[in-house]
Amino acid sequence: MSNLAALSVNLKKIESRPSKTRGNYDFYVDFDAKSREIVKNVVSCINPIVKSVTVIRMEESDLNSTGFTSVPWFPRHIQELDADHPGFTDKKYRERRGEITALARTYEHGMKLPHINYTPDEIKTWYIS
Repeated sequence: MSNLAALSVNLKKIESRPSKTRGNYDFYVDFDAKSREIVKNVVSCINPIVKSVTVIRMEESDLNSTGFTSVPWFPRHIQELDADHPGFTDKKYRERRGEITALARTYEHGMKLPHINYTPDEIKTWYIS
């Protein structure tokens, strides 16, 4: 099987949901490719590892877009979601994020929404002049 990363596609969206077939999942993958041949290569790479592949739409106007750009970064491991975050090594930021997360975790449907007293720096960050 070919390496999917080498196929020059621009991943736009992935959705998953339980399938109508019990115990299975359906995945919807939206991507840009420069040619029909690339789309065919992607399908041939995926086919051996899934039950079926259906191409819903493959329009020439989508495939020949002059605005095609590659995805600069896409997480391959769950740890990459936090590790690349600008505040990952900022102890004060992580503590504050923990305080806000703790409030969110105690919330249950029907409760009054908790009030968060934002700091002057937080207000300044989001202020629109």
